[in-house]
Amino acid sequence: MKTVTLMLMCFVSCAFGAEESWYRSPTLAVMTGYIYEPLKSYTIREWEKGLGNKMDADRWVADFKEAGATYLIFYDKWIDGFVFHDTKTTNFKTKRDFVREVADACHRGGLKLVFYYNALNDGNPEFHEWALRDRQGNPIVFSPGWPTRYQTLHSPFRKFSVEQFRELMTDYGRIDGVWFDIFGERLNTSSKWTAQGFEKMFGVPFDQATGAQLAEFNARTLAGYLDEVRPIAQKHQPDCVFTSNGAGSMTLASGVWSKWVSPRLDYGSDEGHSFYGNDRLARMAWVLPKPTEIGLLLCSSWFSPTEDKAPPASMTEPQAIAAAAIALCQGANVYMALTPDHSGVFGEDLQRAKSIGAWFKGVEPILKDARPYADVGIVLGTPADDGPGLTAGNTLWKAYQARQLSTIDQAFAVRDILGRAGVFSRVLYNSNQGGSWPESLAQIPAVILPERAPLDNKHVKQLRQYVKQGGRLIAFGHASMVDAMGKRGDEYALGDVFGVRYAGEVEFGKKANRTRVKVDSEYGEGYIAENLIDGQPTAWASGGTPMPHWVEIILAKPVDVAKVELVSRPGPYLVTDIDVEAPEGDGWRLLKSVRNATGQVITVSLDKTITTDRIRVKILGELYQGQDREYADVEAIRILDATGYDHAANRPTTVALKWASARAKRTFGDVDFAISPMALQVKPTTAEVLAELDTEGDHPVILRNRFGKGEAILIATSEAALQENAAFWGGLRTATVGEPTISCSQIARYRLILTQVDGKHVLHVIDQTTTTSGWQPADVTISLNAERLGNPRLCRLRTGGSSRAVKTRRDGGRISFVLRPDPVASVVLK
Repeated sequence: MKTVTLMLMCFVSCAFGAEESWYRSPTLAVMTGYIYEPLKSYTIREWEKGLGNKMDADRWVADFKEAGATYLIFYDKWIDGFVFHDTKTTNFKTKRDFVREVADACHRGGLKLVFYYNALNDGNPEFHEWALRDRQGNPIVFSPGWPTRYQTLHSPFRKFSVEQFRELMTDYGRIDGVWFDIFGERLNTSSKWTAQGFEKMFGVPFDQATGAQLAEFNARTLAGYLDEVRPIAQKHQPDCVFTSNGAGSMTLASGVWSKWVSPRLDYGSDEGHSFYGNDRLARMAWVLPKPTEIGLLLCSSWFSPTEDKAPPASMTEPQAIAAAAIALCQGANVYMALTPDHSGVFGEDLQRAKSIGAWFKGVEPILKDARPYADVGIVLGTPADDGPGLTAGNTLWKAYQARQLSTIDQAFAVRDILGRAGVFSRVLYNSNQGGSWPESLAQIPAVILPERAPLDNKHVKQLRQYVKQGGRLIAFGHASMVDAMGKRGDEYALGDVFGVRYAGEVEFGKKANRTRVKVDSEYGEGYIAENLIDGQPTAWASGGTPMPHWVEIILAKPVDVAKVELVSRPGPYLVTDIDVEAPEGDGWRLLKSVRNATGQVITVSLDKTITTDRIRVKILGELYQGQDREYADVEAIRILDATGYDHAANRPTTVALKWASARAKRTFGDVDFAISPMALQVKPTTAEVLAELDTEGDHPVILRNRFGKGEAILIATSEAALQENAAFWGGLRTATVGEPTISCSQIARYRLILTQVDGKHVLHVIDQTTTTSGWQPADVTISLNAERLGNPRLCRLRTGGSSRAVKTRRDGGRISFVLRPDPVASVVLK
């Protein structure tokens, strides 16, 4: 098989005359400054006394450059509104012009300077007359833990925001960028200013606004502000670039944001702050049309204390390197968030940053301009800019919702599954601003089309041409039925390629003895209550009402309950305080409480077994990135008997397949597998039936169609329904690319990233278990398909700016070697 050559579309900056490359991925940055903790007993003015009395801005710049930083993001104004430059707009500012000192030091030291700035969230008491209140008249604040008020860009506050921006652009020499935080209007408000702005934009009263109108109102408001401040930057700082917190993920998730806001920003930014979070977000770096950066909080607190002792680091050195590497090796920038002590001196977090910088220096040459190697392309979609974007949940099935992942996360989940099967993939996306979809698909051996990927006519035609010219397309469920506006059609747009006609859903018998679940509230479509009992790694999230929240599990029949378990949603979410209750009369009786839990799984062993068909779990506390949170985020509630059997999980019976022939079965690796009871009825026109459901009636479920020089395989169920079916994905690998490109002796422990750069392949092996107690590096054996990678003859381990040969063994068409990632190993194959 030919070595796969992948092409990424060039990033296009909308900055006026922005110089090349400094914010282009991958690179390192530092985010820092001073933030006052809102709920402390001392006032912000008391906190300011002596602030930074040992601060040496030149030392800061030297340390940040030693840590590998290309640019510094410095806090000018956090959401409390306290300004760190000598503004003329308010007295709510520091007596010392910290911005002046930092800007001058950056200019002297050759470090790019980006200002962190809140354009519309400002708790300045001088501006309280315009601060937002909710429908009940209460002040709208960020959270109980950060009770700073919100403003709107439709009130007189706007002119103060614009003027502060002008001061930053005109008074401090060269400025390279502005990083807007919490960039969004608050719309659950009784503000007359917001109402007037809405009515002016749409011509209808604010209290009659639809959800779509509110989303557009927010996006157009932000776009209007950027259009007002951009000319100021253009005049005084022609190379200044813009980004906003969350802009990367919002570009993919929201059509209206992509239409109005994204074109006015030069790069994206999102907060990850952990290995898991960084990995999820960094996957967007090779998908988005512009560079993106991921945040990594290296300190245990955002807030500078009153003591001359910096908060401790949030991670060990291996954890910090792994969390940075998982983003940088996937093409993202990483900003390292550091917190100085009250005097302006950094602690352990700076040492962690320098450790990351030392690792980065050694591998930077093989990260720059790298592109992902891929055996398979996965279509994310081509959503219209004036449409809803990519959906949050799967609403295509009437009776069975499968895993409620967002379209983005579902595509990445397929990528992970293929990775475990030894196949590398890249995600294909396109918008008006560009993306990762290449001009030609000819160099991609196979393309997977998930069922919810929205497609415009141009890319439908390109997929058709791809197959016609010899490509292999694997489609699931409703694939090609969703247009660029997110609307489902009545027929497959690629029905001729699949060789089928759509005929509805297969009717399965009703499921009996099912667990039911009730909750106090739901966050939205992708985080529904049923996710708690689906036996899958999905999650329920509550609405934004204050704690406590509750979950009631209603079993099909009474069982003997010995334990109750709560599993927090993966990521920076941690439920800490719960009560477990059982019904008593018309109310609930407390069985047991847990406070200050520290693990993802809270196990509550009851003092004695009880027989019941209902259990209620009341959630009283959750932390998000270590801060109190009003939402509840839970992956699962388990009701266990003495044997450990979970009576809460709904495990739908699967339906076996009947292969049409031994030859058809060999196409999928000669394996047997079953599917969840969800399938579409499709009528073959030219397609060959490879397998059908082992049920009454004629229900083809896997079909293959020869189309031109290529072929299409349609699996008439959702890819989500096969998520945990390793046999299926192994079979699919056999049907598409044959033997695995890579095999790994401990595939669950490591993240494997394969790239191409300067005519070489680079394999990054990253240990994702550094958070486990007593972590130690371990040997891992890697085997690669040498022919697929161009038969490399040299294999060198890149570390610390140098490289050394890796001992390899060849066995037929494969090459194997042993590595010890500590916590990262990067191997160059040439």
